[in-house]
Amino acid sequence: MSRKIFRELISVEEARTKFYQYAPLDLVGVELLSLLETLGRVLAEDIFSPIDVPPFDRSAMDGFAVIANDTLGAAEDSPNNLEVIGDVQAGYVFDGLITGGNCVEISTGAPLPAGADSVVMVEYTQREKNNVDIYKPASPGQNVMSAGADIQKGELILLKGTLLSSRELSVLAAIGQSKILVYKKPKIGIFSSGDEVISADQTLTPGKLFDINSIAISAGINENGGDPTLLGIIEDDFKSLERKIGENLSKYDLLIISGGTSAGMGDMLFEVVDNLGDPGLLVHGIKVKPGKPTILAVCQGVPVIGLPGYPASALSIFQLFVVPYVRKIAGLSPVGIKTKVKAKVKQRLRSVMGRHEFKPMNLIKSETGWLAFPVPGGSGAITSIALADGFVEIPDNETFVLPNTEVEITLFSDKIKPIDLQIIGSHCSVLAKIIQALYQKYPEYHSRLIGVGTTGGIAAIRRGEAHVAGIHLLSDTGEYNKLDQNEVDAFVIPGYYRMQGFIVPKGNPKNINKLTDLIREDVLFMNRNPGSGTRVLLDYLLLQHKLNSDSIKGYSQYSKSHSSVAAAVKSGVVDVGLGIQSAIDDDLDFIPLKEEEYDFLINNNYRHLPAVNAFIDILKSERVTEIINNFPGYRKK
Repeated sequence: MSRKIFRELISVEEARTKFYQYAPLDLVGVELLSLLETLGRVLAEDIFSPIDVPPFDRSAMDGFAVIANDTLGAAEDSPNNLEVIGDVQAGYVFDGLITGGNCVEISTGAPLPAGADSVVMVEYTQREKNNVDIYKPASPGQNVMSAGADIQKGELILLKGTLLSSRELSVLAAIGQSKILVYKKPKIGIFSSGDEVISADQTLTPGKLFDINSIAISAGINENGGDPTLLGIIEDDFKSLERKIGENLSKYDLLIISGGTSAGMGDMLFEVVDNLGDPGLLVHGIKVKPGKPTILAVCQGVPVIGLPGYPASALSIFQLFVVPYVRKIAGLSPVGIKTKVKAKVKQRLRSVMGRHEFKPMNLIKSETGWLAFPVPGGSGAITSIALADGFVEIPDNETFVLPNTEVEITLFSDKIKPIDLQIIGSHCSVLAKIIQALYQKYPEYHSRLIGVGTTGGIAAIRRGEAHVAGIHLLSDTGEYNKLDQNEVDAFVIPGYYRMQGFIVPKGNPKNINKLTDLIREDVLFMNRNPGSGTRVLLDYLLLQHKLNSDSIKGYSQYSKSHSSVAAAVKSGVVDVGLGIQSAIDDDLDFIPLKEEEYDFLINNNYRHLPAVNAFIDILKSERVTEIINNFPGYRKK
């Protein structure tokens, strides 16, 4: 057999183009697995929460469920005395009603009894039989986790294409998902070739080398979403190469052969693959160092990649060609970063002396490097894990980390890719759909939505924590989203109009149709949290109509999302709430009140980032116009 000398080396880009022209690029299929079987797999569908988490208002502490107004003025030397009318443990429901002057002893995690709006911690109480002394006043909502405060019903939880690690499985468990649709792992067959190569269980003799490449390649395939099979070592014999490769083409989605690609006398792989079916050999030699003698082929519809024999060269080409292709047909995004990264914290981190703390953090890429921010939420919130890329360790002899300190972030998984686009601000169902459209057009960019309200979103822009903020900020003049450029370095992209209104039970039994109905004695209201655009809108309308918020029963009682307001109305806890139309279901009605403007605040410091530009591009697309116009209560600007 004549020697094959490389006469036409091509660029990496040319080689990839030729390979992708013939190699199958479709995903290899989907399968339905039990939750525990999906670790390390790739989601094949978007996951929306079928429930609120928690599904009811629950106590965050052991103590006494009270009406906050009954605790006003309580102090160590002059406690307020309340009658204890019962108790409730986690997993059970108190079927009575708390009224003025009484309370219920409650355990952590137990549903909040009807009538109560807060919980006094047991540390600030002293019970004697059926009475309890309260030594500290409570405020409405204190020590209470509202329904949907963690995860909202209908909320987009995980995007198709997400790699499932332990944090995603914990979220799926929290919303009761026992069966998950994932992409099948592509089956990858791995050969080593060469008379000099032996397996690790053989005795090393002169002239022989242990097989390094197949082990490293197999591990790399596992890390990147494939299902590797070691097919052994093929000797340098044309017929043997042809037979073993040929009989495995129909069994695998990709075959990898390490060794036998250079122009040496014993190397014949390039001729073998060229004889195994059209189009055969596509590339033999690439302008890259190391890894010049690389083979790319497609035989009978199956890709075949020949890696150089030298381990350094083989692994370089593996990262360059094999990893992107395997991840593509496995449904994975491009390769992430290593398990530890250096990042600057942008706000003071606090810890407790004497405790070695692992603080969940998320990462944002800036022009100068990674920036790290603490994840919102406490120990009871599943989102404190779901939103985190990793953690920073604070030693037990330190109580804080100063802003702009460089720290080491340990990623939760070596497969985790810090987010490309972080959107913090007001929650909106349409925004979740826009993010889906963004991923469909730009699957290389992964996004994260954090709902903290309009003012929280603007604050996140100021800190540099958000690339984009969803806002609907109403000024005293009645204008929306007019921001002082001296206060926040950002610009506004127009979004859409959406209708705010009253959420009421089906049939509107109390005939609540206008703002003045909120001050009726028979109407109990559920407000939104301070800082939210919806709360600002209500306060503006009350001022316009010269109505006093003190006249509204329930004004100080609030929920942190539109869906939790709807849940409170549906459960009968309140008669009416203020929210958007898309939050209701068939058991509720919606009374339009006022149209508002929902826009997007773009951080000027991140304006150059490709993911930010992709988001701006998708906002201008016909697909987003279609999404907006198909949602009840929305219209495009």
